[in-house]
Order: sequence, then C-alpha cells, then structure tokens
Amino acid sequence: MKAVYVIGTDTNVGKTFVCAGLCWALKEKGYNIGYFKPVLSGATRREKLLVPQDTKFVVDFARIRGNIYRLTPFIFEKPASPHIAASDENVDINVNQIKQIYKDLLHEYKFIVIEGCGGLAVPLKEEKDQFYMQYQLIKEICNNVILVSTTRLGTINHTLLTVEFAKAYGLNLKGIIVNMYKNKPDEDKVINTITKITNIPILAKVDFINDFPSDVNKNTFKNVFKKCFDDKTIMKIMEVFEC
Repeated sequence: MKAVYVIGTDTNVGKTFVCAGLCWALKEKGYNIGYFKPVLSGATRREKLLVPQDTKFVVDFARIRGNIYRLTPFIFEKPASPHIAASDENVDINVNQIKQIYKDLLHEYKFIVIEGCGGLAVPLKEEKDQFYMQYQLIKEICNNVILVSTTRLGTINHTLLTVEFAKAYGLNLKGIIVNMYKNKPDEDKVINTITKITNIPILAKVDFINDFPSDVNKNTFKNVFKKCFDDKTIMKIMEVFEC
C-alpha cells in the first residue's frame, strides 16, 4: 500500500494547492498517481449541481483520470465542519463506503495522495453523541501523514499542537510541507524552530503565489512546482509513500 494522507495545521493553509503540485510533479516523473478526498464541505453550486472544486482543480491540473464524484464521495455545500454540514443536509457519511472506494483506488493507482478535510481533530460524523474523527479514519485507511503548514503568525503553536496530537493518538507523521513560503529570514527562523522542537523533517517549501487560484495561469503553478518539487525533494517524498 503506497499512499499518504495530507492534513493541515489550520484552515486555508493550502492543502489542495500542495496536493495539486505534488500530484502534478509525480505525474511528470512518470508515476501512476491518484488523488482521493473523501469528504469536502463548502462545495460550489452550479445550478442544481454541487461541484467539489478542490477535487476538480487537482484532477484537472495534474491530469489525473477519474470521476470527481467518485474521488470525493461526500460533498456538502455548507462551509462547515463535516459532521455539521452532513447533519444540516441530512446525509450520513458512510465510513465503510469511503474505505471501499479507497481499496478500489489502490488497484487503479500505484500511489495515492489522500487530502483530508481540515486538521486531525475534525469530526467527520456524529451519531448518538459519539463523534467519528478524522484521525480515526487516517488510522483505519492510511496511517501515513504529511502535515501542511505555513510560516504565518501562530503557525509554531498550531504545528506543535498538531504534532503532539498526532503522537498522542498513534499517528505516523512523516514530514511537514511548508506552504506560502516567501523566502524571508524570519520564515526560516520559524521553520528551524519547528524542526528543532519536533524533529519532524521539512519535506518541501512551496513558494507563495499571489491571487491563487483565480488570476494565475497554469504555467505559473508549474514553474513553482518544478522548483519546489525538484528531483531531490521528490526522492524524499517518495520515501514517505509506505503505509
């Protein structure tokens, strides 16, 4: 089983952008790469159809074959925690269905990037006052985690809390990808602090792009990803793809 589960330290750290870049870079190197985002909230409505925009962006950009509604089986319009969105829209998030789709995808792709919905402690569903959390799903399908972080104010605290949470619940956190990197000295101080305290390796630093995603063409993305996911970085990341 060769897959990795990508989660974030916080909302809007750019998990989808990182997943798109990673999938694209691996596809460019000839890897048979797949993408799976089991749950998505805050979907875009186009007339009567809900569109999982994150999944569509990754699949289109990285040229991944697959139906976006199969790759994201649970889609909600409300931009809220999945258990709240699901309750409000009267949908049961069927964990067994997620597991079965994932097992099927393992026969179609050699490597799979799984994108989480937010962070480790996000409730995916609530039933009789019992919560099923994202970290539980990770442990059940792919206990192999990459954490997406940034260098903005507060990130040291958020990153350390996530790392300690992962340790407490037996998650296998393999590395950190720093997104929205602007190559400033203070950013490197933040990164060095996180590395020294956690001993978790920094797998990559992905450059900041203004006005993502609306006003940026694909060539700009590709130039960033070529730089940030170079051969050496790809080799490091490929070592992570073992569940």
